[in-house]
Amino acid sequence: MGGTNYLDYVYRRRVDAAARGLDYDVNYTIDLVGGPITNPANNVTGTAPIDSDFESVSNPIPTIYFDEGFFRLDVTEN
Repeated sequence: MGGTNYLDYVYRRRVDAAARGLDYDVNYTIDLVGGPITNPANNVTGTAPIDSDFESVSNPIPTIYFDEGFFRLDVTEN
């Protein structure tokens, strides 16, 4: 990605997520107990089918956002 170092966060997403009202957000924190949670970049760059229900989603996150920390995938329903 343009010479930038990045972590490629890959997760499974329902193929019918939009129809179900599901939102998928990658979030980051350096402290699992009380630290702030941020959304460094939800920049989906690719998808690939897994089966009829799910697809693989690639979300590269430039490492300029962190030296160390924890990522989590939040799935919410509208």
